[in-house]
Amino acid sequence: PYVIDPVMLAKSGDSLMDDNTKNHLQSTLLPLADVVTPNIPEAEEITGIKINDEESIRKAGQIFINEIGSKGVVIKG
Repeated sequence: PYVIDPVMLAKSGDSLMDDNTKNHLQSTLLPLADVVTPNIPEAEEITGIKINDEESIRKAGQIFINEIGSKGVVIKG
């Protein structure tokens, strides 16, 4: 199984990826993943939605599966 933990943000909140790298992650690597394990800020960055409750977590998960193409997702935090 291919599991990817996208490390996108430093603890300070600074971005660790430029836009080209983020685009490559989303268009090439995440669709190949059996499981993606982002934390909440990373999931927000990837999906473009604010995660603040269980409903938004589920919505973000559906974006990973239905739009990005990952087979599964575990949003941490």
